[in-house]
Amino acid sequence: MIALATVAAARKADIIADMNHMASRPAGCPCNVWRESGPVRQTNFAVRDGRYKTRPRRQIMADTTADMSVMVLSLGAQGRIIDRIDLTAPDAQERLDRYAEA
Repeated sequence: MIALATVAAARKADIIADMNHMASRPAGCPCNVWRESGPVRQTNFAVRDGRYKTRPRRQIMADTTADMSVMVLSLGAQGRIIDRIDLTAPDAQERLDRYAEA
């Protein structure tokens, strides 16, 4: 089982690292160019879906926006978004409980 505190702490660290990188952006440099030029920190968790007993692994990851949400992606041949979990929602831990670290 993945703990909400673990995922939320990793997400907060990613957001802080991105904010620090963006704070050093030179004047006149577009935001997206500067963001891509630096190290993008994204914490990913490889997980298995306990509800469906998935053989293909799934991955919990976040995009580069500053929101406190993560996506659960299928890592199969046709990767797709399985779920999007808002880490600030009251049911976040309940929704994370079905995923176990692989």
